[in-house]
Amino acid sequence: MIKGTKSRSPSVSTPSAPPPPTTGKRKASDAGLSEPSKSAPPSPTPPKAEASTSGAVKKQRVEGPEAPAQASSSGNVVAPSNTAVGKDTFTAGAGGKTPATPQANAPVDTAAANKVQSIGQSEIDALPNRVLKDFAELGYGNAAQLLAKSPIAVKRLNETSDADVQVREGSIHGRSHTAQNTSTKKVTVYMDPTLKQKSPEDAAGTFMFEMNNAYRRPKFDALDDDVRGKKITSASDYAEKKMTLEVEGMLHTGSVGRELAVGKHSELKNQGAFYTTDYLDYASKTQGQTAEQKQAFRLDLAKERMDVKHNGTSHREVYEKQFAGIR
Repeated sequence: MIKGTKSRSPSVSTPSAPPPPTTGKRKASDAGLSEPSKSAPPSPTPPKAEASTSGAVKKQRVEGPEAPAQASSSGNVVAPSNTAVGKDTFTAGAGGKTPATPQANAPVDTAAANKVQSIGQSEIDALPNRVLKDFAELGYGNAAQLLAKSPIAVKRLNETSDADVQVREGSIHGRSHTAQNTSTKKVTVYMDPTLKQKSPEDAAGTFMFEMNNAYRRPKFDALDDDVRGKKITSASDYAEKKMTLEVEGMLHTGSVGRELAVGKHSELKNQGAFYTTDYLDYASKTQGQTAEQKQAFRLDLAKERMDVKHNGTSHREVYEKQFAGIR
């Protein structure tokens, strides 16, 4: 994360009825998941995220990361929510013989309604690209649907789908992150499972930010190669260049938030999850400027955020330590 910113009852079938078609249903394997056993009820398999400090809460058919991944410096941290999910209240009929009916004056739990929720398979299949479908398969359905309303987001997610970026569940130090899977060698976005207890905006903003880091992965790798090749010899220079890439991902995420807000989507209750304010400030201050001037502004913004402390450390400290490890 960029520091210093305010993320069905089964139908009865007759013997003569043909079996339901299966070709239109998205298979779990399409999202990099295992198919459930047909001989016995499936059992959840705990995710094995690299250096994960939190356990994933998953649907039965969802498995965790297929293999450990190399740690990445990117991670989007969202503010925790202490609001518990409420339950609808019902009044039982006399003797339990009449249908249960809602209490007339039962309070509406708006906090519970604004949580990440799963969606049905037909809704998943309607999403515009593979990574959004994979995201929804992990249980982030309404967050995926929110991103599908942004043409800017869909364009970027089409690109990461085409680049074969994978989506899994896991965390490092309680954060979502982007890494190269050590087994498949594929760039993978890992989503911190605690995001399921937060708002769809938090989950969507985090996913968008990490997908931007996945999109820029070749640039991150090139920086590391420049360190090995002695083209970058200063830890400070390495940190600033890496932070600039993070800022580019932040601003692109903010442009998605702005598009959703301008489109008046009522679901966007938390623009802070998308760095919208940061993007609006950048767009205002660089209006009419050349590409070089905009790049210089992004570098200045990166330098400004480098030393902001978060959980006792800063981007500069993390990146300079990485520089020492690469050399």
